[in-house]
Amino acid sequence: MTFKHLFLILFVLLFGFGAFILLRDTNVLSDGDKLKPKFEGASVSTLNKASRVALHPLASDWKAIETAVNQLVSTWEEWVQRTVEISLAEDVLYGLINTPEELAAARKKDLAVYMEWAARSEAKGSILPNYPFGVPRVPDDELDSIYKGPQTASALIAEFDQNWMERYPQSVDWDTHYPKAAWLRKVISLGVKIQDGGDYGYYLKLRRDLIKHKDTPDRWRSGEFGISPTSNFEEYESAYINRKIWENQKRKEVRAAYPDEPQITTFFPSSQPDKYLPVVGNMTYVYRRPNSSGMRTYGTLLTQEQKINLRDKGIEPEDIEIIYIDDEYNVLTEKPKPYNHEEWLKNNTYDHVPEGLRAPDGTIVSPERYREIIGEEMPYETRQKYDEHVGAESPIDPNTARREAAQEAAAREVAKVEFERFRDSMRQREEFKTMADQEVARELAKQFSQQFLSKQSLKQGTTPKGLEDALQIMFQHGFEEGFRRVRRDSPSIADELERYLSETQGPPKRQGPPQRPGPQKPPEAAPPEPEAP
Repeated sequence: MTFKHLFLILFVLLFGFGAFILLRDTNVLSDGDKLKPKFEGASVSTLNKASRVALHPLASDWKAIETAVNQLVSTWEEWVQRTVEISLAEDVLYGLINTPEELAAARKKDLAVYMEWAARSEAKGSILPNYPFGVPRVPDDELDSIYKGPQTASALIAEFDQNWMERYPQSVDWDTHYPKAAWLRKVISLGVKIQDGGDYGYYLKLRRDLIKHKDTPDRWRSGEFGISPTSNFEEYESAYINRKIWENQKRKEVRAAYPDEPQITTFFPSSQPDKYLPVVGNMTYVYRRPNSSGMRTYGTLLTQEQKINLRDKGIEPEDIEIIYIDDEYNVLTEKPKPYNHEEWLKNNTYDHVPEGLRAPDGTIVSPERYREIIGEEMPYETRQKYDEHVGAESPIDPNTARREAAQEAAAREVAKVEFERFRDSMRQREEFKTMADQEVARELAKQFSQQFLSKQSLKQGTTPKGLEDALQIMFQHGFEEGFRRVRRDSPSIADELERYLSETQGPPKRQGPPQRPGPQKPPEAAPPEPEAP
């Protein structure tokens, strides 16, 4: 193979790599990703991202599922539909559904199951509870009769496991971390009595939570839900199980107190581990932050209009019981005064922005912009600050609009420059085809020396012509032999070349002509990042 062919191949590879980087950074290429397991040992789909999304729009990755789970619903039908779709998307990610036919069959079956088991709200408008931690689960096979058989792992598995596995086939992955029989024996040894399919599913699902928590040591040290901070996962695991046993017992006590109420949930605040809020029927707990527009609700979902009327006018929605609580979840005996925005403005100037919301460029970071920049949801406390502050911010910031327009124009210029550079390189490639080997070597040496001169301050006595001649020798004879000849004839130039190569890419380890640097990638215009909350 001649040097001409060698350099043509090298030239194409360099610009091909540059084009790939450019296309990747502009989101033109499809990632065709390989899905990572949700936890170690879990099975995953073998389909690429595009195929998964084509099969189900929520099956792009686990983050899409988590986002969907945390979206609220307002009707019973919407809740059933969304719950089923989330379950189907999970099955696609786990590799349990791989074809449109399998998806259609599973959707038909799951809809029938949820329609039968999910209690329909009889309230006007069928408004469902607001579940702070996601879409509510369907009760797991809650039976009218209580299981009275032996409280042994084998007996419980024989009674409940067939139905459990039909609904949660992915739980075989959990068995590899926490074998089912051993797990049930552990739960029973803590005094738990499994009375129905709901209990059986509740305690088996704790394994899934612990598998996820094992990789988040910050959670062990958080102290949430009254679990003592620890750096030992086994200690956290034991305390977590005991906490969940207590929560399940409280849920049962609430249900027993209202046997005829089909719609009951219980909220457990993480900051007050000894308290819980029973949501019975159409009921909502409301926390109003003093002297501000901040408001949190726990229970029946309120519309935006109902929230505004409640906050600003003190008008409670019809058919929904409102219970006011303080920041420690104690029930208040007096109703808070309505929020007065004019009064709030007197105490909060236009220029005052809560900590964590001001970006380096001076703009306010919205929850959507925060998600784009950071890649995760805005923290709850920061979101509260944002909700309170947006009422005092101008809805349109002309400076932001001008800045974004300038950024878009700059991006277009960068793309134009890169295209021109690529087009010039293709023209040069055509010119190389008609050159002799020595002409190609001289041209490449000239280009390399120009880039070298733009970055180096040459020692006295080193001339551009001498540098170009030295590089041509290296292109003609290969790096090692060529560099030996340059060292013999021009030691000062050899020192300059050695210094340059060690600072940029290090000396090549193979024989042959040195790799010519490709065009430099222009700096990207990074989006403004918010201050740390």
